[in-house]
Amino acid sequence: MTKQATVYFEDEDGLGRLFDADVLDSSDQMPISRTKFGFPVRRCFICNRIAKDCARSRRHSVLELQAKVAQIAESEIN
Repeated sequence: MTKQATVYFEDEDGLGRLFDADVLDSSDQMPISRTKFGFPVRRCFICNRIAKDCARSRRHSVLELQAKVAQIAESEIN
């Protein structure tokens, strides 16, 4: 139930796209995957590729990320 709530927040709340809220399994303290519950993998908010791939390869510059974060935040404030 907690993982479903975090996925909803990340995907549906306007500012939720800026967060990566992990839920840890109580038995081994490992993050629970969203795909375990049938949710799609997270997508990059800049290019729509798989977010994990963009993060690992550092595909986007810090300036590019900051600009997108500012754009999302501003659109939610107004």
